[in-house]
Amino acid sequence: MEIPKKVQDQLVQYQQLEQQLEALYMQRTQTSGQIAEVKNAMEVLEKAPEDTTVFQASGNILVRQPGRSSVIADLKDRLELLEVRLKAIGKQEEGLRERYGSLQKDISNALKGMQAG
Repeated sequence: MEIPKKVQDQLVQYQQLEQQLEALYMQRTQTSGQIAEVKNAMEVLEKAPEDTTVFQASGNILVRQPGRSSVIADLKDRLELLEVRLKAIGKQEEGLRERYGSLQKDISNALKGMQAG
């Protein structure tokens, strides 16, 4: 019994969706880790005195900052950006999961139809 071309195409799509979901999972995990790091850095800086010497990474070098408040402001901006990114990843993931589930049903129904026929 040969699998119809339509079902073969659906199986390929299914595998592609699976790979996309894996990639999004990795992005979500990475972004969540970055959020945790930024929050931790902000917490440490907020407890430190204002005149604490702070260095901030800029590419491959560390640059001395005049005080902690400018670094905290940069971290807040970064946190906001990361949270927006995490939401976007979540929405993308949700849409892919819906397509994945729908495709899974379609493939299952087609294979059941082949067995019955």
